[in-house]
Amino acid sequence: MTIADPDDLIEFPCDYLFKAFCAKDAVASFRSSIKEAINRVVLCSNDAIKERKSSQGNYACITALVRLESRVQLEAINNEIRKIDDLMFMI
Repeated sequence: MTIADPDDLIEFPCDYLFKAFCAKDAVASFRSSIKEAINRVVLCSNDAIKERKSSQGNYACITALVRLESRVQLEAINNEIRKIDDLMFMI
């Protein structure tokens, strides 16, 4: 069995869903930070960003659906999101 090259798994242009998690106390500022991070690379509307609390309410997941034209944009957005202080986990 061979493992596929990650570069071959995504075809561009595409719609890509970013998921980032934070503590429940940081949701409002985290959501804003996610939007700012994405907007540094591509435009992201308010409608493209959603939030969902965990089943026990301790964490929140912010998702952003973004149209990407290249792997460079994907990597740039990932790098920008990783800089956010309240980021706990990202997929």
